[in-house]
Amino acid sequence: MADRKSTHEGKTMLKFSLVGVLNTAVDYGVFATLTGALAWPVAVAHTASVALATANSYLWNRNWTFRSGQGPRSRGPETARILRFVGLNLVSFGVSLAVVVGLSDGLHWYPWLAKAPAIVVSLALNYLGNRLWVFPSDSPVPPRESTGIPGPGKADGS
Repeated sequence: MADRKSTHEGKTMLKFSLVGVLNTAVDYGVFATLTGALAWPVAVAHTASVALATANSYLWNRNWTFRSGQGPRSRGPETARILRFVGLNLVSFGVSLAVVVGLSDGLHWYPWLAKAPAIVVSLALNYLGNRLWVFPSDSPVPPRESTGIPGPGKADGS
């Protein structure tokens, strides 16, 4: 039987991944349209596409992935949470911008090709930052349902 904490974390990572697929589609689609069809400069197009994907990400991760507001650590003014989210995404944006511009302008990769490694690099940074800093939870594991079977090290099953 799988450990409840790892099962819960697996579900959270799956949700984060699904939101990530949606965000990637928004980011990549806007970026490709702006650089390809509208001939925007890479840095400007990247900024616009990341901004739209970031707004999408916040809404989905707050309301579905991490269900913000569970536990005392995640309570507090929504403004503070938004500022942490924006701060994390600014750092992630800086890293991904360096990658996409470095590959497209420095190494002369196609912009749409240079965007892919930038997305991969920012994924791990965003997951950890969201999980541990933006939407923390005191208890990442749902409460144990009473089964009548004692838990590890407990004689009463609680």
